[in-house]
Order: sequence, then structure tokens, then C-alpha cells
Amino acid sequence: MGFAGGDPHTLATVATGLDHLSADLSRDASQVATQGKSAASAAGDAQVADLAETALAAIGGVVLATATIVQGLSEGSSTAGTQLRRATGMVPQ
Repeated sequence: MGFAGGDPHTLATVATGLDHLSADLSRDASQVATQGKSAASAAGDAQVADLAETALAAIGGVVLATATIVQGLSEGSSTAGTQLRRATGMVPQ
């Protein structure tokens, strides 16, 4: 196996940034669900209320799924950095 280069510190920095993004997306997903309930209660028409709540719940689900994917990328970056440090003997910064 060859070594094509890499920087464990950069991978750790990216992992931290992705952690923050994932947390932000999780909060956004929760906020979307709350807004869906607010829109439904303000709609006045039961059918419109159901559609608004369902649509915003679906959007919240997509945002939450994105947060989960981003968290996985963060963990992958962190793991890659750790493995690269171990393989090369680099000292963490």
C-alpha cells in the first residue's frame, strides 16, 4: 500500500467543522417540525393544515437525514486522521 500524503490535523479540523454543521442541521430539522405545527394551527382549514404539517415534516426529515450523513462524514474524517497519524507516526498538533 502506498502513501499519497495527507494531513491528520486538516482531517481533524474538517471533522470538527462537520460536527458543528451536523448539530446545526439537527436543530434546523427540529425547528422545521415546530414551524409545521404552527403553520397547521394557523391554516384554519383542516385539509390545508394536514398538508402543511405533512410537507414540513417531510422537509424536516430530509434535513435530519442530511445531518446524519454529515455526522458520518465527520466520523470518517476523524477516523482517517487517527489512522494516518498512527501509520505515519505524526504527532498531533
